[in-house]
Amino acid sequence: SPGRYSGIMASGERVICVSQTVRDYLLRHYPATDLARLRVVPRGVDVAQFPRVARSDRRPRLAVAERYPALAGDGPLLLLPGRGTRLKGHAHALQLLATLQGQGVPARLWMPGAREPGREAYVRELEQHAAALGIGDALAITEPTPRIAQAYAASDLVLQLSDKPEAFGRTVLEALCVGRPVLGWNHGGVGELLAQLQPSGAVAHGDAAALAQCAQALLHHPPAL
Repeated sequence: SPGRYSGIMASGERVICVSQTVRDYLLRHYPATDLARLRVVPRGVDVAQFPRVARSDRRPRLAVAERYPALAGDGPLLLLPGRGTRLKGHAHALQLLATLQGQGVPARLWMPGAREPGREAYVRELEQHAAALGIGDALAITEPTPRIAQAYAASDLVLQLSDKPEAFGRTVLEALCVGRPVLGWNHGGVGELLAQLQPSGAVAHGDAAALAQCAQALLHHPPAL
């Protein structure tokens, strides 16, 4: 949060910004910052923890489906990892699933991380929304998974739909390391990463029609990663 207390972060001899988004944010709230102190050094991920898995390898999907039967089947699996907070865009993912199913795509959706202590009311709201959309039987809202690399490998498309721009967007890099395409809003660190690494997955924030169209394209013609 901007303020005098947080301003100490901009007073070092060198200030590392993990994205251009963070640099812009810093300068917007602390315009007196010496530009010569700032260095944009994007954060990264340990690629050894996210080994590439061929899309033809069904073992990760079968393992996930064994634990969560709602995710079984041959249709595409969408993955939206994230905490159980409205900012992570779970409602966008539910609407996307409903749209794809309405277009004849037998997709399923896994949202690991949303079901946590203290998030019960929010999860009930998501479940009610899913029921109203008629997609409750194609959805798994679960606790965080310690096997997130396996979750990426089991999926066909990874979603990053945070309404609040992310400072970096680590899940984008993790998914791409495993070899799975990403679909996300074109803002913040997520937009930066997609522009550099997979431009076909970037959609203007809030454009539900474009989101569904892009999802169809990525599912039918996955980009070479």
